[in-house]
Formats: sequence, structure tokens, C-alpha cells
Amino acid sequence: MGSMIIPAVIPESRRHLSATLELFGTFSDVCQVDIVDGVFTPSPSWPFNGTGEIEEVIQTLVFDDLSVELDLMISNPEETLDVWLRTKPSRIIVHVRSTQKLEAVIQHAGVHGYQLGLAFSNEDDLGLLKTMESTAIDFVQLMGIAEIGAQGNPFDARVLERIAFVKKHFPALPISIDGGVNLDTIDLLKKAGAERFVAGSAILNADDPKGAFDALCARS
Repeated sequence: MGSMIIPAVIPESRRHLSATLELFGTFSDVCQVDIVDGVFTPSPSWPFNGTGEIEEVIQTLVFDDLSVELDLMISNPEETLDVWLRTKPSRIIVHVRSTQKLEAVIQHAGVHGYQLGLAFSNEDDLGLLKTMESTAIDFVQLMGIAEIGAQGNPFDARVLERIAFVKKHFPALPISIDGGVNLDTIDLLKKAGAERFVAGSAILNADDPKGAFDALCARS
């Protein structure tokens, strides 16, 4: 897993998601879609905002030329992994605080053959990784912001020490950063040891999204 920029979206509606994926497809071959249920973390995304159905998400996410990874910010994700697998994701990210059945999540990934990332907020104990088999997960996602579930939140510098911790104790485990990734922070994140950079507002809020993506790629 080499160094790369992954554009990200928190969908507001089916139309918003479809248009954003089409935009991402003009300059990237991979993206991340955040699924927020409003229970695990506030401010639900579509379809949990009451404007759609999960079946519509499945239909919208099947893109031939765009590899989609799902960031499941939902409670008890193990109960709906089979549903989300129908979107044919390249990767699924599960937050460690969202489930009491982490072993079931890991087993599901092993059976179905998708890449699994575990996400840790800056309050979560990274020591959990020490209890796992070295091949249990494919990468770890650390949060560059204090409050998850929304784009545009300020950078949380605590993530730099957490990157260093993972690099020291699990040097073979790729590190993805979600939140707070922009031209002001990417050099710090890369120097600390991160390899994948998930960027939402830095791309989508730019006057020239492709230019913003290209500028981040040049620094990654």
C-alpha cells in the first residue's frame, strides 16, 4: 500500500453522492464514502438522515472505474456487513468503539476477502493492536481531528504521536489518516509515518477540486 491521497465524501443525498463520485472519477481511481448513522456519532449522512434507503446506496456505489472504500461510522457494524458488502467495496473501515464483536468483524473480512481497516479516534487505546494477530487487519486509520463524522473540523496534532506509536510497535502496518488532511498538515503527517491521506473538505471545498487533489498528491 503506497503513499496516496483518497478523496472522501459524507453523502447528503443520492444526488449529492452520485455527483461527487462522478467528480472524483475525473481525477482519482479511489475514494472513501463515509456512512454515518447518527447513533455512533452525530449528524447522520444519507440515507440515515431520513431521505433514502440503504438499497439506494448500494445502487449508487457500484462504479466500474472507481474503487470505493466504506468508512462505517455506525453502531454494531457486524450486523450489517453483509449488506454493505453488496456495494463491492475495495476496503471497509470499522471504528473500534462501534462494536463489541470485533473478532466477528475480523472473521467476516477474512471469509469475504476484502481489506479491513480499524479506525481509532484520538481517545481510543492503540494498545488494542497488541492483542491482535499481525495479519488480522490490513491497515489502521487514525483520526486527524478530535470530533469525527463531519468534514472541515480543525486538525488535532495528537495524531502525530499516535502515528509514531504505530510505526514503532507495528512497522509493517500501513497507516491511513482521516480528517485534517490539507496542504498545511500533510508534510507533518507524512514525516510522522502516515502513508494514506483521506481528504474531504480540502478537495471538495476548493475552487478547483482536481487542482487541490493534484497539489496534495504532489506532497504525498
